[in-house]
Amino acid sequence: MKKALFCLFVLVALPMASAVSGNEAVNLVANAGHYLYDSETYTPPNVSVEFGGNSYWVIPVTSGNNITTYFAVAVDSGGLSTSRSVNRGLFGVAEELRELQLLKESISANSGVEWVFTQKYETIFSEIAVQMDNEVFQLNTVETTLDSEGLNLNLSPLRNELSGLSANASGISSKLASASSLENEFSTKPSQENFGKMKGAFDSVFGSISGLNSDSVSKLRQNEGRL
Repeated sequence: MKKALFCLFVLVALPMASAVSGNEAVNLVANAGHYLYDSETYTPPNVSVEFGGNSYWVIPVTSGNNITTYFAVAVDSGGLSTSRSVNRGLFGVAEELRELQLLKESISANSGVEWVFTQKYETIFSEIAVQMDNEVFQLNTVETTLDSEGLNLNLSPLRNELSGLSANASGISSKLASASSLENEFSTKPSQENFGKMKGAFDSVFGSISGLNSDSVSKLRQNEGRL
């Protein structure tokens, strides 16, 4: 019985023991394999990249500020990936992750620009929606008061416009929350699938914000024409 339990433990532990760490992958590329030129350096990977159901450590090799190539090392076996199709997919994901990180770093260094996919902007658009709803309530109060004074004023068009703006702002807030979550998922578990989801969410947010801005400007001009 003890022997059987020991064998079971060994079988379970073997896959874990054979897993290669990021440091070991770097050592294979930079030291054991001697794949780097003297003028080149590497960036240690923080997270593994998923492709085709497998995980790889993707190591960027740079010369100055430019990426010269990538090396992919399988997490489970520690072997260097030599498949062109696999490497093409892995390097593409690694490049998208790097571009995202560089973009966020450049925005952080610019005091006049902020990353929009945050809790702060989710809250801002949520508060805009609440403010629009409050304006609708105020219009209802005004309309009721005027009606009691014998003044018949139809505020329905303006009320509908504000309700629409409120719904759009609330939708953007929800989309920002989703996009932020998908960004975190891609950053911690980079893959083609997760990148596609994140990009789709980002595009949806930008499209909705652009639409809200255009709609607001259009309605403002319409209301100015009525005055």
